[in-house]
Amino acid sequence: CRDLQRDPENCGSCAFRCGSGDNCYDGVCLVACPGGFTDCSGTCRDLDSDRMNCGTCETECIDGEVCASGTCVVTCESPLISCPHDSDGDTVMDATMCSDTTSDPKNCGGCTGSGGVACPRGEACVAGSCETVICPAPTYSESFTNGATATAQCTVWTSWVSTLDATGCSGIVLTGTLDTTGITCTDSTVVQAIATALRTSATGTWSCGGRTWRTGPCGPGTELSAAGSICSCPTTDYIVRPCIGNSNWGGINSRTCGGPTQTMTVSFF
Repeated sequence: CRDLQRDPENCGSCAFRCGSGDNCYDGVCLVACPGGFTDCSGTCRDLDSDRMNCGTCETECIDGEVCASGTCVVTCESPLISCPHDSDGDTVMDATMCSDTTSDPKNCGGCTGSGGVACPRGEACVAGSCETVICPAPTYSESFTNGATATAQCTVWTSWVSTLDATGCSGIVLTGTLDTTGITCTDSTVVQAIATALRTSATGTWSCGGRTWRTGPCGPGTELSAAGSICSCPTTDYIVRPCIGNSNWGGINSRTCGGPTQTMTVSFF
């Protein structure tokens, strides 16, 4: 497949080759590219808008980007708009991202610095305005059967942690059929950190409520433990790891490997 309007080897028709040093433009061989175009290996290109030659010859924009004024930028479908973004954590805005400024707490009411603001911690962006919110995190609660792999329960866990948002939450509690009161952490800083670690599959350790809480990998999934250990089998403790891939899915106030049939619940408040 050839572009007969631009290909100097097939200019205007297949196998019609332009002379040495000539360019193909609109299917015609030219000695030089017209104004506003640049010779890129015998092809006249508009470096301001050409995704395959953006700003300079052979600088190609990635999928999801267009070339605007010689720079590759993210394309956003309405109502999303392109906002500056720090891609490497150094606080310098070095990229762009699509943002819904009616709900994005980092760009609420508009891109931050261009009519919008970053909402303070503990606030959410609602209809383009920062508002204090009451803990929005949903509860995870599933029934587990002794000796059975928790396949369906893992699917629910994976979906739950992937969108876990503990903004405005001040506590976390682990309960179940074998302990309806459960154990609680009410240090809001730790609670936020646990939620973030679960969402990002990160490893972490925190002291709260007289216990050592931990998150980390166990098998192919992420574990939440209030037992001070990860991927271990304390006899009677509080561990939730539905994605371990076998029947050692944890327990609430019970054996944590090969535990008895029970319901396990993780709630933020």
